[in-house]
Amino acid sequence: MVARALCLLLSSMVLAVAAAAPVSADRLPGVPMAWGNNYIGQVGDGTLIDRATPRVVLDMTEVTAVAAGSQHSVALKSDGTVWTWGDNQHGQLGDGTFFHYRNYPAQVVGQDAECALGPSQVIGAGGSHTLTGLTDSAAGRLLAWGRNDWGQLGDGTTTSAPYPVYVSGLTDALALTGGDNHSLAVATAGQTKPVQRTADTPIR
Repeated sequence: MVARALCLLLSSMVLAVAAAAPVSADRLPGVPMAWGNNYIGQVGDGTLIDRATPRVVLDMTEVTAVAAGSQHSVALKSDGTVWTWGDNQHGQLGDGTFFHYRNYPAQVVGQDAECALGPSQVIGAGGSHTLTGLTDSAAGRLLAWGRNDWGQLGDGTTTSAPYPVYVSGLTDALALTGGDNHSLAVATAGQTKPVQRTADTPIR
């Protein structure tokens, strides 16, 4: 399989690169561009046509970070909102559904006021799940959504969630990322907190 990546450029400077199935990059300040396999909408240009050259992701500006799962894409905007598109068979888009896919970006808002997705400062993605860390003003909580067969959401269950749920016992992440079936965070104290494939909650 050809290696792919999701990239974001701002004023000719690379801000973020996430290795995964979709391939994306940007030439315009804060505007993500994507290309590559698009059979399930992961390029985010409103089509399902594979792209051999970069295409602008629909209606996205002021993007400061990007991440990519196996077949879905995630973007963080300067206002702290999180946007997703692509595969949603496991709820990894966080829109409250398991609808097959979405080929354009939409904002993740959360299930309800108790678990609302407040302003975020860091994002990450695994194979079929998504991660975000809220800002200090939102208590720095970590949330995750999508596939959870092996406990990769870190909420103490193995139930997949199509909306954000709190990661147990973690706050204030400097970085987030995920593999196919696990997640990893770097806390502000410098400790790594992996969610192992065989565990239901993060290591404390």
